[in-house]
Amino acid sequence: MDALNKNLALVLWAKDKNGDDDVAVFPGVLIKEGNSYFLKRKSEETKPEIKEEWLSRIKIVPAELKETLQGCEYQLSLTVGSTEDVTESLESFGLNWPND
Repeated sequence: MDALNKNLALVLWAKDKNGDDDVAVFPGVLIKEGNSYFLKRKSEETKPEIKEEWLSRIKIVPAELKETLQGCEYQLSLTVGSTEDVTESLESFGLNWPND
């Protein structure tokens, strides 16, 4: 897997209360510990698990999106539901949805 030990942008998509798309980018490094994969983030102690079934969805970041995806080489884009419902589930995952 080319993305292992490389910068990975976890791109999470949700719908806001108006039904519009909202997106949050969580940069880190894709690591493997034992048989599991994680997103190791610089300032965070928790490491969100990257499920094995998601690995095939990891793509190279196109040059025009590099700045938006905080300089990461790879991206994993996932849909997480609504921004109103996602806060608690993300916290258990070790992430916080950014507030406006």
